[in-house]
Amino acid sequence: MIHTGAGMSLNPDSKAAAAEALGEAVQPLPEPAATAAWVFGTSHHSKSFQEILDFLRSKIHIRALFGATGAGIIGPRGEVESEPGLSILLMSSDRVTAGAAMAPDLRSDAVQHLRGELPSLYRERGVLFLTADPRSLHPGFLSRMAHAFPETPVVGAAAGWSAESQVATIAADGESSHHGCAALHLAGCVEASIGVAHAVLPESEPRPITSASDNRIAQIDHEPAADVLAAFVQEQRKAHPQQDRIDIFCALADSLKDYIAGRYIVRSILAVELATQHVSVAEPVRAGQFICFGVRSARGSRRTFRQMLERLSGGLSGRAPRATVIFNCCARGLSLYGRPHVDLDAYREFFPELPVAGLFGFAEIGPIHWDGRKVRSAILNHTAVLTLLTEPMEALGAT
Repeated sequence: MIHTGAGMSLNPDSKAAAAEALGEAVQPLPEPAATAAWVFGTSHHSKSFQEILDFLRSKIHIRALFGATGAGIIGPRGEVESEPGLSILLMSSDRVTAGAAMAPDLRSDAVQHLRGELPSLYRERGVLFLTADPRSLHPGFLSRMAHAFPETPVVGAAAGWSAESQVATIAADGESSHHGCAALHLAGCVEASIGVAHAVLPESEPRPITSASDNRIAQIDHEPAADVLAAFVQEQRKAHPQQDRIDIFCALADSLKDYIAGRYIVRSILAVELATQHVSVAEPVRAGQFICFGVRSARGSRRTFRQMLERLSGGLSGRAPRATVIFNCCARGLSLYGRPHVDLDAYREFFPELPVAGLFGFAEIGPIHWDGRKVRSAILNHTAVLTLLTEPMEALGAT
């Protein structure tokens, strides 16, 4: 059977915070040992994160330890963004395999490095948790991961920091770093149900990109890209005449049906070139993709988050939920809703007693395309990526 426990602390002293959070998390476990541990801290703990790891390993045997610092954390008592916070989730089971590893950078050899450090990736599909230095995370790395491990979904985040402490720390297997990525592979008698909820919703009709190069869109549905964007901006200004600033994003997808399923990526608009009528976006694009425009919406975010929870809770047939890991965008939470705990309060309506830990990062990683058993994960923005870890009922002797 899988046993889990979660704890958190608001103590600004890193060692004291680790002691408090660990004391809460270890209580439900049958013994002071864990198959896997997720450790998330606010940026206040970035410079002393190694001290936290060392303390945890001195107090409890952990087979695979994984974590990062971010702009905020999520734990049993709520979401913490503007003050020190530490969140710990522990999982214990002799039927779950777990391995953690650090890759020093995300160049082409990073995937090969993880191949050698995490041999369970060859044998079992499972799920791969990933945190990365935000300065080096790029789509090419995830594309190589999908090619190397086509049946393994990747979930995670770019680590984050606050304005006061611009240091992001990632951790795996007792080691911390400010560069590269940290990975945790979880497999065996555990299954992952993954949901993605968007805060930027498509508000224009999706249309095909008919001419593009690199990250510059020349034509949308055979019209100058700048004209299509200008028409959307005009519509938004008419709809919201009292709003001084409207933040507009583009949503990219491979097909029209992907928008209905929420399988799109949100990117910022970098520039509009008046001379050429081109629109530059923060993503390489190609003709044949689809694009539409949208704005960040607190109301839409709440709706899509609840819809995601409904899908996950309604799809548990034959499985028992054991824990949840949430990677949330730093542009959600207080900056989106104006108050804390909005997403976590909704989560508690569906899973009131389930242990949870999470991180507010600078970008999220989650699956956007499934083709049978093959899955492709991507860098996401303005999303919440929720991974519900479940145990098959047959593992408990149930029918």
